[in-house]
Amino acid sequence: DLVVSSEAAAETDSSDRSRTPDHGYIVAVPDEMVLTAAFQTVYTDLGRDDAVEPGHLLSIIREGKSGRRGGPPRKIGEARVLRVEPASSAVFITRSNEPIQIGDRLEPLSGDSPR
Repeated sequence: DLVVSSEAAAETDSSDRSRTPDHGYIVAVPDEMVLTAAFQTVYTDLGRDDAVEPGHLLSIIREGKSGRRGGPPRKIGEARVLRVEPASSAVFITRSNEPIQIGDRLEPLSGDSPR
């Protein structure tokens, strides 16, 4: 993988497991794709150091743009964490309303807990 090693992840300290990440970003997509959509794996800057665990659900947020078509940030999809490294993770996009791209923000899905 581009960002996440395929080696088995080391065990983590369980004291951080109750903490959830504030937010992170999509930092890479496979095969040099510019845009991706549901049922694809993308890579984030959230990792074990941010208390992310496999199974966490994340909202994908697109920032509003300035200008005539500007607006507030909006949820454009959801993803599930597959693999976690200390400072990165691989997530599987489970739903998308728009193409997903590098720079889209990730936030914990309301009421999510590790599975």
